[in-house]
Amino acid sequence: MDLNSGFGDKIAQNFDANTLPMDVVAIEDDDLSLGEVDDLSSRKYVSPGSTTYWLPCMVDSKPNVGKSFRSIDEAAHFYVDYGRSCGFDIRRGSEKRYRDGRIQSTRFHCSREGFYSKNGEKNDDGSFCSKQKRKSMFTRCGCPAMIVVKHTKGSIYEITLFIEQHNHRFASADGKKFLKANRSMTVAHQNFAFDCSKVRIGPARAFGLMKEFVGGYDQIGATVVDFKNWNRDLKNIIGNADAQVILNKFQSLKDSSNGRFYYEHDVDESGKLTKLFWADCVGRRNYDVFGDVISVDATFSTNK
Repeated sequence: MDLNSGFGDKIAQNFDANTLPMDVVAIEDDDLSLGEVDDLSSRKYVSPGSTTYWLPCMVDSKPNVGKSFRSIDEAAHFYVDYGRSCGFDIRRGSEKRYRDGRIQSTRFHCSREGFYSKNGEKNDDGSFCSKQKRKSMFTRCGCPAMIVVKHTKGSIYEITLFIEQHNHRFASADGKKFLKANRSMTVAHQNFAFDCSKVRIGPARAFGLMKEFVGGYDQIGATVVDFKNWNRDLKNIIGNADAQVILNKFQSLKDSSNGRFYYEHDVDESGKLTKLFWADCVGRRNYDVFGDVISVDATFSTNK
């Protein structure tokens, strides 16, 4: 039986491992000797249904049925660490809840579980997909690997189902650093990107500069997409309040300088900022001494 034909629906309907097809039942250690060593961290295995799978090797802490956790988040962190050591990312699947809102059970999948719906095809909920999917070199391939975590008693959650097989190769040793689990925009990254934006250096160039500072792309701990996404999220936070942000800043400077910092602004009928003038303490003192004004065109040479 091929895992790519309907097994996911059966799993979604019933979490009982006894009802799963033979191809997705956990493979015993003795069977691993039949597999072909794909690399130092994985083993290639062909199931009785002629489906090729890869299983991780040399993993210190592997999920097993009956392993308990104090919370769902603890289970999620455990599976993320497991995926990080093996060479795959995870994502959280559907969950069941009690009437009082507490989580009864939830699933954690390999990030390549399922398939993307093309334009005009039906989604899992039966609706048609009308949004055009962007092209990506990393696509889902219906990977069956997953764990099911279920509430047992009190605040204890246990793994009730563990499917170890993946229908794709794992990330190589050099590629593991680029997994989502191993990437993050730290405070240092954010401060660097923000400082670069002050001198009109975009996220892509900021990423290139950081590569020169740390010695290579693999030493950054993030990708250029992470830099771009953080810059996008920062702009979304500011939203339409960018004019108010600068006015608040100027008012703060005016209060801290006992009125020596000066600014004026105009708005239109809709309340949008149209004109802004400011002069700091040094500029006002220079004007008193020299009697000259320097006008700076901030848009000069902006557009080629």
